[in-house]
Amino acid sequence: YTSREGKTKINDSLFTNNSALTETGLGGAIVVRSSNMDINKSDFIDNSATVNGGALYISYVDDSTKDSKVNVNDSLFASNTSGDLGGAVYVTKKDTESDKRILTVKNTNFEQNNALNQGGAVYVTDGASVFIKDTGFAHNTVTAQGTALGGAISVNGGKVETDNTIFNKNISLN
Repeated sequence: YTSREGKTKINDSLFTNNSALTETGLGGAIVVRSSNMDINKSDFIDNSATVNGGALYISYVDDSTKDSKVNVNDSLFASNTSGDLGGAVYVTKKDTESDKRILTVKNTNFEQNNALNQGGAVYVTDGASVFIKDTGFAHNTVTAQGTALGGAISVNGGKVETDNTIFNKNISLN
């Protein structure tokens, strides 16, 4: 957990079998609020959250004016789950008026992540901007009957830009 303009660098790390199990469970492995984080050459495997962001939850602190900024490079998100939104990653921001990039992902793979309702791998909301380059999304799923949206990515009031990104066999069971 990093908060209130914290600056964190994570290199060559493994996050596995971590859970956010409370009724409001967010970010099974990491929660970033109003802070900066760089993640390089790291794996997030089999993490879970009862609500949003099975591995990584990116948000803000209510009384702060700063949004988070997260960079992910050369990493893997595999078999992470959430009980609602963003099987691997959930992204939101405070300032819904500006088009500020919150998350940049490069050379990373999202495989076999699952969310119940939206964004099998990634869920983006509240005007957050995400840039994804040289990345793969494979076999991610959303499973809720009737409300399942975005097997790989779901965007609800945000913005996602991709470049040289491959989407393969992602499923929304809606």
